[in-house]
Amino acid sequence: MSKSFLHRSREFATRFAKFLVYGWRKLSKPAVWNQDRYKKLTFGRKALSWLYSGLLVIFVSAVALELNFLWLFGPMPGMREVQRAEMSQASEIYSADGQLLGKYYTENRSPVTYDSIQPLLIQTLIAVEDVRFYQHMGIDFKAIGAALRDAARGQARGASTITQQLAKNLFQTRTDGTGLLGVVPGVSVLLAKAKEWITAVKLEVFFSKSEILALYLNTVDFGRNSFGIKSAAKTYFNKAPSQLLPEECAVLVGMLKAPTYYNPVANPKNSLRRRNVVLQLMRSQGLITQKQQSQLSQKPIKLQYKEEEITDGLAPYFRSELAKWLRDYLKENYGDKYNIYTSGLRIETTLDTRLQVHGEAAVGQTMRRLQRRFDEHWRGRIPWELPDGKEDTAWFSTLVKRTDRYKAAEKAGMSAAANWQQLAVPVEMELFDWQGSKRVKMSPLDCDTTSKFCNAVW
Repeated sequence: MSKSFLHRSREFATRFAKFLVYGWRKLSKPAVWNQDRYKKLTFGRKALSWLYSGLLVIFVSAVALELNFLWLFGPMPGMREVQRAEMSQASEIYSADGQLLGKYYTENRSPVTYDSIQPLLIQTLIAVEDVRFYQHMGIDFKAIGAALRDAARGQARGASTITQQLAKNLFQTRTDGTGLLGVVPGVSVLLAKAKEWITAVKLEVFFSKSEILALYLNTVDFGRNSFGIKSAAKTYFNKAPSQLLPEECAVLVGMLKAPTYYNPVANPKNSLRRRNVVLQLMRSQGLITQKQQSQLSQKPIKLQYKEEEITDGLAPYFRSELAKWLRDYLKENYGDKYNIYTSGLRIETTLDTRLQVHGEAAVGQTMRRLQRRFDEHWRGRIPWELPDGKEDTAWFSTLVKRTDRYKAAEKAGMSAAANWQQLAVPVEMELFDWQGSKRVKMSPLDCDTTSKFCNAVW
């Protein structure tokens, strides 16, 4: 924060304190305790008295919320917590030659700066979510008034600002408890909303508008294991946030209303309809022309979708063992200060990706050779064959009865004979292959005509 800002803040606080003292003596006291004196006041003084009393109630309520007075209201994020504005971040593992090997995370999020985001995406966000973003200090009273007016007409709509939504995302104001008063029907919603307002004002004090926009886009959930704009841009369009096209900006901003319902993978029709609504809003705010809106609305949504998994990348076994060692090392040396899944660490290793690629290729070649030898060895034979050439059917039956598929059918009331029959029916399944996984159709029993026992089942 700048010195000028601190100076203005102190000046405002001093004047506000003087106003409270003056009002308490001159305005509120007559209205509350001295009815005879109140009756003698002019209409203007009466109105001013009630106005001050209302402001005083709001001020005292805000202080009570901040302090969680008598544990009535539940916890509130303090100034220091708001100033840090921490979010769960993925830790990235890098090789000795500077390549990204993979990530550790509970939420796949890698924050980016304001300058790394497509400006049109930011403008679209403001146009759709908070058109008066630059005119308020976290609470848009004009929007609240309009929302109350529309609610009275039976046309309910939201009035949350981007800053309020950020407060909700960062500090879970609606799920972290509402104190003893939270059990009263309807009060928990009011308390959560009040906390969002107070926290939003705090965020506006500590962060610039640009920083708030970047924080918001870094925190939001875009579905499909993508948290934050960087992960979402890569997951759905295989791009950096700075490379997004207008129609792609519209898709992502449109998802914020309901990440599942408007997801372009799960619900492409809903996503297309929502995208076109956002394009219309972009045109109304002058972000695109009428011609652009018309052309873009006719386009289908073109995705380059690939959901990022924690197992993606080179050397999965190495990274798994590294995670175990890192957890113990961090616990021993730093206590609970760092967490490899949430602290956004940069982990540099001695592994060289060039050597790793050659190593994995060599293992793949060797395993294919071993697989051929294995197939040749067992061709025309069965693994549960006894030395005398007979089948160990008891061993095989016991093994099958331990499977989840057999147990589920048995629990559902299926007879043993019917259970074996349904296990013999080929179904589509996914199997691991050294070139990756592959879809095949085969029996869960994995039997062939070599086995007399399996033939009997058939």
